[in-house]
Amino acid sequence: MLKDYRIIAKSLKKDFLVIENWPDIYLDKEAKSLLKSITLVKEVNDYSLKIVTGSENHVIIPSQYVLYAVKVKELALSIKEHLEVIDKAKDEIGAERIFKTSNVDDLNFNALDDFSNSIALKPIFDEEYNLNAKSFVNNNKGKYTFRALSDFFTSIILQVINVPNASSSILGYFIFELSKNNEVYEALEKKYIEKLEFIVNEKNINRFAQNVLTFLDNWDGLEKILELMEINTDESYYSVKYNESKLTSIFRISEEVLSSADLMRGGKERYFNSPIKQIPGKGYLYVSTEWTNEKGSRLDLQTFKDILDKIYGEFKIEAINGNYLLIPSNKRKILRNKFETKVFKHDLKVANLIYEDTIVEQFVNSLCTKPFLILTGLSGSGKTKLAQAFSEWIIDNENQIKIVPVGADWNNREPLLGYPNALNPEEYVFPDSGVLQLILHAKENLDRPYILILDEMNLSHVERYFADFLSAIESRKEIILHSGNNGVKNVPAAIDELPKNLFIIGTVNIDETTYMFSPKVLDRANVIEFRVSKDELATFLRNPLNIELDMLSGKGAGMANDFINTAINEAPFYSEQEKISGELLHFFEELKGVGAEFGYRTAFEIQRFAGISEKLSENWAFENVMDAAIIQKLLPKLHGSRRKLEKVLFKLGDLCYPDTEKGCEELFKKHEAISIDVISKAKYPISFEKIVRMHKGLVDNGFTSFAEA
Repeated sequence: MLKDYRIIAKSLKKDFLVIENWPDIYLDKEAKSLLKSITLVKEVNDYSLKIVTGSENHVIIPSQYVLYAVKVKELALSIKEHLEVIDKAKDEIGAERIFKTSNVDDLNFNALDDFSNSIALKPIFDEEYNLNAKSFVNNNKGKYTFRALSDFFTSIILQVINVPNASSSILGYFIFELSKNNEVYEALEKKYIEKLEFIVNEKNINRFAQNVLTFLDNWDGLEKILELMEINTDESYYSVKYNESKLTSIFRISEEVLSSADLMRGGKERYFNSPIKQIPGKGYLYVSTEWTNEKGSRLDLQTFKDILDKIYGEFKIEAINGNYLLIPSNKRKILRNKFETKVFKHDLKVANLIYEDTIVEQFVNSLCTKPFLILTGLSGSGKTKLAQAFSEWIIDNENQIKIVPVGADWNNREPLLGYPNALNPEEYVFPDSGVLQLILHAKENLDRPYILILDEMNLSHVERYFADFLSAIESRKEIILHSGNNGVKNVPAAIDELPKNLFIIGTVNIDETTYMFSPKVLDRANVIEFRVSKDELATFLRNPLNIELDMLSGKGAGMANDFINTAINEAPFYSEQEKISGELLHFFEELKGVGAEFGYRTAFEIQRFAGISEKLSENWAFENVMDAAIIQKLLPKLHGSRRKLEKVLFKLGDLCYPDTEKGCEELFKKHEAISIDVISKAKYPISFEKIVRMHKGLVDNGFTSFAEA
């Protein structure tokens, strides 16, 4: 039976406007094999396809286009079935005669059922059916010709999907070829449907129920629902029952096509006027329009949800923010909440984790600025605990986080990335740390954050075991895992780029067993220092509480999508852009005079940090943003002797405290005289206090660095 696909198309068009971010999906060996069987596909890589556009031409499309195809499968197959009927009629009867009639019966083309007959030629004559695309029939001076099926199909399908014009037609032809190979199309749907944010999304509860049942008919022929169907006293009406859950008179079945009048009672349409399927030996299946939610009626959504949970474990129904959704069952509850740092700060306190607001805001803003963050400072000051707390709070599955203690004997990348087995070329040895596995999972689930915590990451030379990551973080270059020539299974030959939803947090302690970071490492990260003040310690001693990390588990998972979007998209425009640009130029000129100027990367990341901080941190003034940027991006690179650094520290001190009556060269002669009150008057007090401590270390030891024991 042909379907009235206008209903599907209208719903899908709305869905494509709602879904802002489509994940790139990882095309594994099975997916590559399936896709290579499609005529247009010349080559398949991990995250892209090469599509043939002519005898010598091709175009690269991203793997997310496969997800587009999965999303529109039901519509694509419905349109294709219509076009096949028209194509057959065209060959047997001719374009002119078809165009001059409006009913297949008049053309003696009677292989279809009555409902299909009534709508078969609609795409030719009804603009609602071709979705206002180009006409199927060209009439050039009385000469009627049909457009190519693929061309017409593409013009309809692209009325639903929003893609850049440059690649839109390629996507349409790709979906058309998929629709001709139903076995491949179904296999891809089964494989990747879980990557969709939702399958059905409707505000109208009646339309939602109909669209869910229509989808399930496309999924398995509605087989599991039909098995539970039982006839009512009136043999035209059927209910669905599973144990004690019953949907009374959910369907009406008729051997003949019913008119709108037939489906009305009491002046109201009781069943949708387009059947969703034809059941052999029974007739057309019409869906009721009398649904409620949480009212205990004969057709209540909660009953439908209970039945669906039992018989279709792969899907679930959710009612969220006034919308009704059918989503993959392994998908977290889609809340699409705006990410708010204040919620995380509140939840930290509930879990008995007490941090200064500034530290928490620096932590979150820095992660969104760049996905590589280093936490340094006093041992036992809460560095690892904050990283762990945020990870537990933002994820909804434990496989999204790995806490890896760095070994003192790590001299290469094997503890993180594993290695090919030299004795068995077909085997790849995964690292015990689980880091490679985390990366591969992240690439397959780009809508979820994955967090790698490297605890005490400077117990070994970071530049040795972490070199591939440092290069990939900055250049987005691939990380080669193996040659790809030995038939290694389950591991790609290379990670083409680190997934953008992977966040790396390293914690650092300084003592005689650890190594200092090189400028190469520090330049690629934001660095946050943790300290404990006397007041904070006194508060803790008065009322020491047990930390309850379990209370954070998944609390912020509904904000994860917005958090990722903030991290991977361009930073919002900073409202005081001219002011921060002027301040950076001032710092650059002054520091250049003492050989400590910074480069483009630092300037760009400070500006990005400013835009993100303004978005996420309430009441952060320009001075707060600049203060945090100085201590995170400029000061961490300072490391060396008094002869090398003293003039630099004087200059930085003057820049952070420009209103002092005497310059820092004079002020720093008596460190003990620099009280908290003095520091609080600085333009950038957090950075200035750190500079004072660094200079004191320089005087006492003849040497200083940002990281302290």
